[in-house]
Amino acid sequence: MTTLRQFTSEDMFRFNPINLDPLTETYGVGFYLQYLARWPEYFLVAESPSGDLMGYIMGKTEGMHAVTSCPLQVPVSHRLPLQVPEISGTDT
Repeated sequence: MTTLRQFTSEDMFRFNPINLDPLTETYGVGFYLQYLARWPEYFLVAESPSGDLMGYIMGKTEGMHAVTSCPLQVPVSHRLPLQVPEISGTDT
């Protein structure tokens, strides 16, 4: 069963297969670290039972609104429905 957990800085060494999708716009390490530092509670990773990363989602808050910035899945797992919890803790 796939599990969702908090993204860690070590996950950046493992998420390249997700970012190699030709339609995915990738950013420098600083971009991901900024999200991880400012909104760690909204930066989640989906991990398979074997420990492979299947996807990740980055979110942030802008004022009173929550924004999902980057929902991504490994191409192999595109057919698997991954449910992501609603971003909470904001006044909407």
